[in-house]
Amino acid sequence: MESLRIHYNRSRSEHRAAVRPGAGWAAFCVRRVHDRPLNWTGARVARIAFRQPNLDTATPMFTDSTTPRAAATRLFMAAIALYSLIVWPIIRADRFYIDDLGRSLSGYLGWARDGRPLANVLMESLSLGYPLTDIAPIPQVLCLLLLAYVAVMIGRRFSLDGLWRAPLVALPIAANPFYLENLSYKFDSVTMTAAVVFAVAAAVAIPTRGWRLALGALALIASLCLYQAAIDIFLIFALVEAIWGMKTFELPGRLLKRLLGRGVQAVAALAIYQKIAAMTVQGDYASSHAGMVSLADAPAAILLNLQHYWEFVLGTITSIWGTLLLITIALGLLASVAIAVRYLRAQWSSMSAGTRVACVVAAVLLPLALVVAPWGPLLLLKAPVFAPRVMLGFGALVSASLLLLLGLLMLVNASRRWQIAMLAIPAYGLILLAVAYGNSLTLQKDYEARVAESLSDDLAEMEAARGITQYTLRGNVGRPPVLEHNIRKFALLRALVPIHLTEAWGWAGVLLKHYGVDLPYVVPPYEAALTVDFCALPRTIVRRNYQIAQVGTTAVVIFRRSDCSRLVKAASPR
Repeated sequence: MESLRIHYNRSRSEHRAAVRPGAGWAAFCVRRVHDRPLNWTGARVARIAFRQPNLDTATPMFTDSTTPRAAATRLFMAAIALYSLIVWPIIRADRFYIDDLGRSLSGYLGWARDGRPLANVLMESLSLGYPLTDIAPIPQVLCLLLLAYVAVMIGRRFSLDGLWRAPLVALPIAANPFYLENLSYKFDSVTMTAAVVFAVAAAVAIPTRGWRLALGALALIASLCLYQAAIDIFLIFALVEAIWGMKTFELPGRLLKRLLGRGVQAVAALAIYQKIAAMTVQGDYASSHAGMVSLADAPAAILLNLQHYWEFVLGTITSIWGTLLLITIALGLLASVAIAVRYLRAQWSSMSAGTRVACVVAAVLLPLALVVAPWGPLLLLKAPVFAPRVMLGFGALVSASLLLLLGLLMLVNASRRWQIAMLAIPAYGLILLAVAYGNSLTLQKDYEARVAESLSDDLAEMEAARGITQYTLRGNVGRPPVLEHNIRKFALLRALVPIHLTEAWGWAGVLLKHYGVDLPYVVPPYEAALTVDFCALPRTIVRRNYQIAQVGTTAVVIFRRSDCSRLVKAASPR
């Protein structure tokens, strides 16, 4: 042990000389000669240094005199600095995002009705009781901290020492183009991010041995009770864990046993959660999207839903930055195949016939499963939600692809600089989108605020002068010119940046309440008195972005972007 202490106190160059030229610190702690580990002492040192007793093939997350805790702290701070580029533009936009409009006015909870009871508990605790109040940016700052911890967990599990490799690998989870919607909610963002943390922890931080198998399933249940779609992240990292085991030449039996354990955790968690959902899900919206297809219809439904989700991705992930993500995924799948082939060639002679069959099947199915896993159980729903917020698995797929590519570079002894350069390419595109998205939120917020303030004054004037008692909307207020320009480059912004002032959407009425409009907002289907040709009505008020007509005691707000073929001007624009 005295010689080991000497090794700990040497510089990195001395370590390399002490082990063998070019081997590095990892070779000292865990060296594999002909796919066999070092002696008991060396393996024990690696386990103690890494503080992950189930992962005896891992290298420590520190070098020289750096302790594991200090190394993790440095990595955590680096991840915070990097992910601030994603979260800060959203915080700076300071826009009430859809549901935030209602919660900021009345402080309701309501997540339990959607099958998310722990979200109620978390937000009520964070707000120090009911009703909720707008405490932004605290929830989004907590999201930043939680996402940085995800990077730490991934760095520990896959032995990504140094400051930047783990944060860059985990960045697509935080900067997932679709997850930007989740981060935009002032109230709900932290509950969905907590679900991500539980899902990642279940896959990479909790072993499958003994009672920990149940602990991992419990973490998955917590994730489901916070936000159901986060389970897809668990599925992806469970698959990556198996592929990484091939990279480190784990014994086939142990590799297959762990993969089976992850499957047991997922099935058990989903079975228990179904009981919870049956007791909590209420309301038309939640109930309509909770139905599962029958066993006989499952294959066709899975293929159809998978097609629709990938079509949504390909239709919104466009231009150069989107192409980089798709190339990353393709290369990651190829890397998984290369790692599997290398593993089979090295282990083939020592495998039994049954083990050979099982490993070949796993090597073929694992890359295919990675393509399906981003939507997991959503594929079994009769009416799944096709919206950015449920597509958490896509970011995990990009992250997994980067991790597999990194593993391949490590196998060919690529330098650390080349590894970081490879990881930085898609990271830059994702950060670029996040910044453009935050700026676009600000543009849309300011644009709708000006229209809503003017419209509030006009409705108040008509209420006093013309006796209107309610109002309705036709069309939508549209987007400002700069945002339209942004959409031409980032098509996903069309789905990410909502137009609140839109006909037949209840949130339009809630937004106008923020500007003092107390009149009832009427949405279709209209009563008989309102079944008229709104476009043919004479205008009472004409503004740049909207015009107002009157039918009885109802004010009809006709936005410039409506289906009216003509605008009859009865007054001059302001």
